[in-house]
Amino acid sequence: MSQVEPWVVSPLVRKIKYFAVFFMVAGVALLSLALAADAVAQKILIQDGFENHPLDKLDKHPLLKGLGFKITNKPVKTGKKSFAISGKALVHTYSIPIRTDEPITSVECWVYIEKGGRSFSLKLTSDDESFDNRGPDIGWNTGFVQFYAHDRWQEIGKFATNEWRYIRIVANFDKNVFDFYSGSSKREILRARPKERIPFRIKAAGPAATSIVFSMERSTVPGYIDDLIVYEGENPIVLAVEPIRKLATVWGHIKQQ
Repeated sequence: MSQVEPWVVSPLVRKIKYFAVFFMVAGVALLSLALAADAVAQKILIQDGFENHPLDKLDKHPLLKGLGFKITNKPVKTGKKSFAISGKALVHTYSIPIRTDEPITSVECWVYIEKGGRSFSLKLTSDDESFDNRGPDIGWNTGFVQFYAHDRWQEIGKFATNEWRYIRIVANFDKNVFDFYSGSSKREILRARPKERIPFRIKAAGPAATSIVFSMERSTVPGYIDDLIVYEGENPIVLAVEPIRKLATVWGHIKQQ
């Protein structure tokens, strides 16, 4: 009975295997570098969970006293504090500066609107020297969220009150439009189709956002913000840890009209 010869790998086959492994490893490395480069390029502009701000600090500031902008401990989505916008002023706005050259800026945060009437507005502007909002102008009223354009408020969609909802805004200052997402969680909105290409209130004054603005314009019910993050680009930022103890934000300035 003849003996079966053991299988022998020829030098050519061995070289092919080595090259295949080499290119596989190199491909994974290049993909990792590309993802890392994209993460670095996508700069976080503001990240704040309001945990590092003393309670009521904003409300006791000489310029802000009694105007309704404050750090509160109820209601809160994560951690122990949130940002409250609860005044009933004719027009008060509070802005946080943004420094970016990118034409697309995204905003994500939790929003809580109390039931019973008109609440605050959230805006991105490209003109810090004017009261005209040259960017997205988004407001909350009883049971729905709306945007202002063409000299009137227009409905974006339904928005539940007395509960936390997650929102995402992607503003394109080159095209003067924004997309709006909302849902019960970040995971939900990333799977959902947004309201797309909503027009800016007024055509952008510059190529990029310069401020995020919280505004009370005849507001009648409080609203709250938690886990605010503003970043460059349209791709969602995925944080390793939910932002409870965030970087302290250098808060902006108030305008009254």
